[in-house]
Amino acid sequence: MQLFKAKVKPPLLIIIAFITILAGSCTTDKDIKAQLTGMAKSDVNFAGVAYSVEGKTVTLTGKCPSQKAKDAVEQAVKNIKVINGINNQIQISPVTLDMGFALKLAVDSVLATYPTVYADVAQNNVVLKGNIKKAELVPLLTSVKKLNLPNVKNQLITN
Repeated sequence: MQLFKAKVKPPLLIIIAFITILAGSCTTDKDIKAQLTGMAKSDVNFAGVAYSVEGKTVTLTGKCPSQKAKDAVEQAVKNIKVINGINNQIQISPVTLDMGFALKLAVDSVLATYPTVYADVAQNNVVLKGNIKKAELVPLLTSVKKLNLPNVKNQLITN
């Protein structure tokens, strides 16, 4: 005698995997940029590297002191599973860890919420580059101004 009819339910692991996939696909350029900023703070290989994100594609510019360092940066970026690609324009060139490095980290922290903006930092000079929405320009420049930087040049393209 059958007392109840068992219903077949999808295993819990399949549901969890599906939710994880959905959550990963919702990652924004801003989230990716924030993750890169965190990497740059803890990985010296990023010391001479600038980065921006557009359409989940990461663009790397600047310099690394060796091919090994350049490869380490690219591999770290590849570990961000939701990116669509990497445009690696890093050049092999000496990188000096001086006060400019601390300045770069401070500027990168401000730029973490602006995925298509990056900064070239050299000899206490900061050049803001990339694209930014017109409505975001004043808040960005206000945040950068709070860093009390000696020389900031704005080369941003507004859209």
